[in-house]
This record gives sequence, structure tokens and C-alpha cells, in this order.
Amino acid sequence: MSNMKLTRRAAVASAMAGVAAAAAPARAQDFQSGKPITIVAPFGPGTTNDIIARLLAQDMSVTLNQSVIVENRPGATGNIGADYVAKSRPDGHTLVIASLSNIINQATGNATANLINDFTPVCFAGGVLYAMMVPNELPAKNVAELVELARKEPGKLNFSGFVGGVPQFLGEMLNRAAKINTVMVPYKSTTDA
Repeated sequence: MSNMKLTRRAAVASAMAGVAAAAAPARAQDFQSGKPITIVAPFGPGTTNDIIARLLAQDMSVTLNQSVIVENRPGATGNIGADYVAKSRPDGHTLVIASLSNIINQATGNATANLINDFTPVCFAGGVLYAMMVPNELPAKNVAELVELARKEPGKLNFSGFVGGVPQFLGEMLNRAAKINTVMVPYKSTTDA
């Protein structure tokens, strides 16, 4: 994670900014009932952001009685989709499903759009849980055994994820906290991993 420098202060500042932003009131200018709403999923089809966007679009379409479209704009760990929405007309018809990856981008200085200045949170749409899993053949049945195995064989165990995303962040956090050396095998998205 050499290109991702995250200090404790930056992480806390980003978290606090997220909390403050979540409390901000929504403001849509020139909202026109009947005009289609686009929800941008900044990751590819089948990802958590995509699934949440599609579920939200279904409910919004029924509730608002108008078309709600999901548009995938993947790339750069969510930056392409977020940047597209940040530069779109602020009329309430183009939304983005933001995630922890967007906060990581902001905290590490890799964001192309500013989460605080360019967006207004309008709702919490869902949460994601992560699980650490290993193949059955691996002689580690819990985290302590996995860490011990990684210490015995530095650099030989791998984890998967996409560059700059939450899986990489979590894997590198485990490496740092446990003082082990596992290697990330990068994929284009979590669905590819």
C-alpha cells in the first residue's frame, strides 16, 4: 500500500467530515417532477454499489411515480462515477451511490471530487459487511492461526481486492497490525476477485 498514505488524523478527519455531511440538509435546485432520475453506481455491474443502486431505483420509481435509471460508471476506485455526478447539473436528477471507497479516496488524497464541497448526502441506502475467508485446504481455521501461518511464510499468502478499494485497505491494515507480509492480487473489481 505504498501509494496509499493514510494517517490516523486523516482517517478521523474524513470520518468526522462524513458525519457532518450526513447531517446536512439536502438541496436540489430546479427539481422537475417527471424528468428521469439517474443513479450513478461508480463500480461495475454486480458490485454492492450496483445492487444498492438498483434496489433504491425500484423503490424511488414507485414512490415518485417517475423513471429512475441506474448508470454504471466504474473506474479509478469510484472516482469516475463520483466526478461525473459532481460535474453534473445540480438539479436533483443525478445521484451517486457513494461508499467507503470514496472516503478512502478522500482520506488518501486520491479523490477527484470533494465529498464535502461537491455533494450533499440525501439518505443512507445500505451497509456492507466484510468477511475474511480462506480456502478449506489452508491450515488456518481462525485469524490467529492465519497470522501465525503468514509469519512462518512471509510473502507467500495472498488476498484479493481492487487497487485502492476497501479490500486492499483492510488487507494492508491486517498486515500492518499483525506485522505480517501478505500480498494483494489486484483485480479490476470485487466481482472479478
